[in-house]
Order: sequence, then structure tokens, then C-alpha cells
Amino acid sequence: MLKTSFGQTEFMEQFKSFIGNWKIKSNTNFNSYECWNFENDSTFIGKSYIISNTNDTSFLESITLTKINHDIFYLPIVKDENVNKPIPFKLTSHKNSIFIFENPEHDFPQKIIYNLSSYNMLLASIEGNLNGVFTKRNFEMKRVL
Repeated sequence: MLKTSFGQTEFMEQFKSFIGNWKIKSNTNFNSYECWNFENDSTFIGKSYIISNTNDTSFLESITLTKINHDIFYLPIVKDENVNKPIPFKLTSHKNSIFIFENPEHDFPQKIIYNLSSYNMLLASIEGNLNGVFTKRNFEMKRVL
């Protein structure tokens, strides 16, 4: 069943599976991570960063996943973009462990998709129109301790 809104308790239960540290699969000279933590009864906090092969850490973005009124929003703040203000992506649908957040007004991406395919595997993608061309980037993440 496809849902576009749901109760606060269901929100909390669905997103608790995201809590933890996730390593993004990459073929580069650095490791990328996304981490999620429980903030309060309606909010989760995430962040992404990279660690270079010399162990230097660079912050990429912070994310707030929160319920506002009857809707759920994914609110990323990307380093050095949008005057360090959050860009709202509204949860538009979810089915099982697939969550789709959209902002058709944003330059790129317009859609963010998370798929918790198993307890230890999180697949994410960003997609949309980039300079007139449909573009999709996939991120495969594995849970780390």
C-alpha cells in the first residue's frame, strides 16, 4: 500500500532503522559516511562527511528529518550551498522501506530516494533535471559499527 502521510508513531518506527553509521561504497581515495541519530519524538539528525586517505575529515552536509504538522520533511544543509539554509524535500510516498522525498522547485536534485533493503544495506539516490538532462546518482551504503 502506498502512503503519503502517516502518524507520528509510525514515522518514528519506520525511521529508527536508519539510526547508525553508514559507509558509502566508493572507488575513490577517500571514504564517505552518512550517520543518523535520534533527536526527539519527531526528529532525526543526519550528517555526511568524507575521510581522506590521510585521515582528514571534511563535512559535506547536515540533515534534519522531521515531522512538521502532518508532513515529513528531509531538510539538508549542504556545505557552501543555499547560504547554508536547509532545502525542504517533502516525503511524497513510501512503500515498505522505500521513502521518496521531493522538491520540484529545487535546481538539482528534485527527488531523494532511500531504500532500506536490509538491516545492513541502505540504497540512496538523487535524481532530477540537471541542465536539461535527467540525471541520477546512486549511493550504496553498508552499516558500520
